[in-house]
Amino acid sequence: MYGNACKRVLPPLALRLRQMLPRSVAILVCVPGDLPDAIAKDLFESGCVLVKHVSELYRELASGSAKMLVSCLDQNMFPDEHRRGIEVAKYAKKCGVETAAMQHGGVKSESLKGLASAESNHILAWGDLTARELIHSYGRDCKKVHVVGNPLHDMISSIQPRDGNADRARSSSMAEPAVLFAGCNSREYDDYPAPEELYRRFIQDVYSAVRKIEASLLVRPHPNDNQIQVEWYTMEVEPQDKIRICSTARDLYTIFPEISLVMTRASTVAEEALALGVPAVAFDVLAEGPASGYRLLCNFSRFRLVTKGGSEALKIAAEELLKLGRAPERERQQVCKEITRLDGKSVYRAASKIEELSTSSR
Repeated sequence: MYGNACKRVLPPLALRLRQMLPRSVAILVCVPGDLPDAIAKDLFESGCVLVKHVSELYRELASGSAKMLVSCLDQNMFPDEHRRGIEVAKYAKKCGVETAAMQHGGVKSESLKGLASAESNHILAWGDLTARELIHSYGRDCKKVHVVGNPLHDMISSIQPRDGNADRARSSSMAEPAVLFAGCNSREYDDYPAPEELYRRFIQDVYSAVRKIEASLLVRPHPNDNQIQVEWYTMEVEPQDKIRICSTARDLYTIFPEISLVMTRASTVAEEALALGVPAVAFDVLAEGPASGYRLLCNFSRFRLVTKGGSEALKIAAEELLKLGRAPERERQQVCKEITRLDGKSVYRAASKIEELSTSSR
């Protein structure tokens, strides 16, 4: 495990595997960098073996006793950032060890392209949409793409989505809708001229659109934003605005039951909202900016992609989605199946698939 994606996705799998497999089967968790104390404690107390140096992993792979390597960041599309994951996966395959990569990053075009380039033989995908794209658009072997759901989404499986018709009836008596503005990493604009100016314009347009629809707005900056970037959200607030800036540590999943709409640029929060039946709009100040990577979501009736027309176009899209309201349960379930699984069993499915692949290796 290295990188934030690994630290979020892989520990639940290791813990579940430790519960499922006999103690005679060792589970090594390689953590070259730092790991949050709580996660390290859980892994250690469960009986997983934590190792700090990749050399120990190589030694285990070469010993002939290793059966399976699971990674998260081994994408050849990112040879520098994912170098360690790529090299270990290549060595594992050389040693005859089966390999699998866990999806992260959702269904944005760049995320899918990166996932398709994974060095691992097998891919553990979140939903049907990802699987189809990997197979039909990128040529991955259909027998080696497995839909298991997102382990992180097991924690939101208990959220009870409101029925769309009841939601519309309730909203008609409410003074104003509540909108969640899910911030994105400001570094996404780093490859464009004047990135700070672009990001602040993005915030300004979102605030302007929300003022026009007379909604209250809850802003949750991206966890990776620094203090200066977080302050950009506050600097654009006007005295009459009904805007609240919450902590980057705020759990977004606790907010979903109360909101009517999600606004973002290119965050997987948009996917999670749709899976819960909440309408979502991806907005960008650039026609071919980061939000354009979410074109696949345009097939869903409660999603809008707005990359032209600024705040006025965003306002129109927001009004359309607020009028539609939350998805009826049958529609929500269909959309959810495309994006992920919300039955609380994703960790179990992923761990079971890993166990199956490990027993068939060698």
